[in-house]
Amino acid sequence: MTNTFDLSKYRLLRRIVGSMGLVLACCVGIAEVGTLPLSRAESRPMLVSFPEEWRQLWNYFRSLPSERQLQLRQFDQLFRKLDAVTQQRLRRVGEHYAVWLETLPPAERRRIDSAPDSESRLAIVRELRQRELVAKMPKALRQRYETASPPERERILHDWRQEERQRREEWLVIERNWDDLRSNRLSIPVLGPAFQKELEEFVASVLWLRLTEAERELLKRVREEAKQGNWLAYGRTLVMLMDRHPILPGCPVDGPRTFKDLPEEVRRLANRIDPQFPKKGGRDHGRWPQYAIAVTEHIRSRGYAMPKQLGPCTLSAMPPNVQDFVRQLLIPRLISAPDDLARLEQAEGLFPDYPQMLLELAKKYDLSIPGVMLPGPPDQWAKLRGARGR
Repeated sequence: MTNTFDLSKYRLLRRIVGSMGLVLACCVGIAEVGTLPLSRAESRPMLVSFPEEWRQLWNYFRSLPSERQLQLRQFDQLFRKLDAVTQQRLRRVGEHYAVWLETLPPAERRRIDSAPDSESRLAIVRELRQRELVAKMPKALRQRYETASPPERERILHDWRQEERQRREEWLVIERNWDDLRSNRLSIPVLGPAFQKELEEFVASVLWLRLTEAERELLKRVREEAKQGNWLAYGRTLVMLMDRHPILPGCPVDGPRTFKDLPEEVRRLANRIDPQFPKKGGRDHGRWPQYAIAVTEHIRSRGYAMPKQLGPCTLSAMPPNVQDFVRQLLIPRLISAPDDLARLEQAEGLFPDYPQMLLELAKKYDLSIPGVMLPGPPDQWAKLRGARGR
């Protein structure tokens, strides 16, 4: 693929490298040449179309202190180990940061550039972003914010951020479905009349059981709006709630959420590996199946095998409808994809590997696992995801 590069991007990369506030954006450029000798970099075919610009970037990289060069090389190595989706997301973050940095007044950019360390730099960025957020508030809300107490200010900011994010996500979904909206095509599963019964049964028997009271109230409201024609909000809410409460095939509604809920043999092993482990809460504490997955990853990361799997991990442990799905729909698709079939076979017997692999392959082949995923083709539901769900 031919890359394009211009001096304006070079200036953005140079500013980011100089500040080290967020070096991700320079991975698009520097990472391609920063780990090679100059002679090899110049000989690469992708550089032929713009050697001078790349040479400038390479020369700037070499002008950095050796410690900074080493940081960039190490970062590049870590970055390349990330999966493609994460790399793409972090590149977008870096690009947005670079553009934002260039829009700042010179005095503010100097504050960021001259920050003594990354924590100080991040604090300045947060301060400036918060100032911008307050400036965008409606006049009445801004006046309320300015006269509020510190705790109340935090709450107002949090709610305003949520509203801003919601608006951005809604516009993204509208943009993604613009052709369908203009032509009034029923391309989203929730719109099909014959589909309504299956969807409502899934919501009532699967999704509803996992929701908080606030989420149930939200779902009730958008369901009523859908009856008035606002199907987009209803579909988006279903996708958002499913992403917030991921369901693994075969997993019951509840499972180990805390250390005391774990099987005795798992508790003993975790204690032997790390006596402080029971006291470590972590963000997944109290959540199922996230806590069970976190415990499994913790034990495996220390080189131990799980004495007992914390969830269903074989085909025979799956509900009959999931077994039928695997045998009748998924396996026939995998016959012509031996690598994927081998991955599924290798994962069997391990939790969460096996149910996660079933999910991954179902999405890959645009299949919906009954009782686990929203009914209908996953690719169609994906149209209703915002930026965070891409």
